[in-house]
Amino acid sequence: MGIQPRRTRDCLVVAVDGGVATGKSSLCFAVAQQLRLPYFNAGLLYRALALWCVNEGLARDNTDGAVADAAHNYPVLVSLDTGSTVITLAGEEVSSRLKTDEISRIVPEVARHAEVREIMTARQRAVVSKAVSTFEGVVIDGRDATTVVVPDADVKILLVADHDARAARIGTPEGGACAVERDAADSLVSDFLRPRHGVAVFDTSHLRLEDLVPQVLAYIYRHHPAWRE
Repeated sequence: MGIQPRRTRDCLVVAVDGGVATGKSSLCFAVAQQLRLPYFNAGLLYRALALWCVNEGLARDNTDGAVADAAHNYPVLVSLDTGSTVITLAGEEVSSRLKTDEISRIVPEVARHAEVREIMTARQRAVVSKAVSTFEGVVIDGRDATTVVVPDADVKILLVADHDARAARIGTPEGGACAVERDAADSLVSDFLRPRHGVAVFDTSHLRLEDLVPQVLAYIYRHHPAWRE
């Protein structure tokens, strides 16, 4: 289902950061539906880049600049027309292939290069800009949505959760440790776990999605009452 009409014509960009298994994707999709805005999972651009590097056999250490060149030129398209993020790579819709364990392992290898992140940030901002012009806003999540990609977002949120909650969501006994390890690796290139000024922190450790969504919406409506419909 596409984006439904709204009465308000104000623009609204909601940016959400958080570690692995803190509930970013589920929250953002639900909030976007309530606000009648598209949901942009910005991390899928990195995952698509990782998949492209695998398919093309590129050296992921970027010593020859291959990953940076790919970030510039890989044939990726992002569509938000359905309300969620649909990724097409070289003409093939690959959204379902981007969350495999293999891609999850590879993403940090391609995302850790400063040159690559600079290029990808520009790509992510371009998607946000188009969403604002087309839909009057967007809900975006990512590793550094509030700190780098859209630090001037109208609403900025950081989700946190304790070790046990994250392990339970991942579904394995070692899940909590894996989440912490992934966050630590990502934190070396993106300071996304420390809330900056104007970022609201929500602890999701003991919150179900159906309890978290109303809290986040209430925060948004309090600061942007025109969006309460």
